[in-house]
Amino acid sequence: MATARKFLDVTDAEIDKLGARIVDAVKEPKDPRALKEILGGAVRNLGEAGKKRGMTTTLPLALGQLQSRGDIRRVPEDGRLDHQRYAYVRWGLEIPKLSDDELALELARRFFRWAGRGHGGAVPVVVQPGRADVEGGRRCTSAASSNRWSSRPI
Repeated sequence: MATARKFLDVTDAEIDKLGARIVDAVKEPKDPRALKEILGGAVRNLGEAGKKRGMTTTLPLALGQLQSRGDIRRVPEDGRLDHQRYAYVRWGLEIPKLSDDELALELARRFFRWAGRGHGGAVPVVVQPGRADVEGGRRCTSAASSNRWSSRPI
């Protein structure tokens, strides 16, 4: 997006407006060609300058932004994962609005819940060994080997 802003005169407002129209258009799966036909003039051709930078239209920029926000998802066009033809459909996923600190904490919780399964239920601790206090966690038994997990509670 930074390249498009800097070299191709693409604005965030333009991409946001296009994104809103895409979300309205993808109630059912649509491939990029069908989207371009439906959206018409809202998809801007970026010309030779865009071609040099690998962006021929504004459509991929808006699709990428919508996917990263969880507004739409990419699905295999014919239901087969071994093909490279995709369509886009509205996701309807509710992503909670979290601060950066809350997001980091939730990511750590999910990771350690997942990673702990491989250690017989022990939860890895990311602090100095023997000095951890983790909700439902275990104590690391030695400073020399941080991947040994004690079965005794902290």
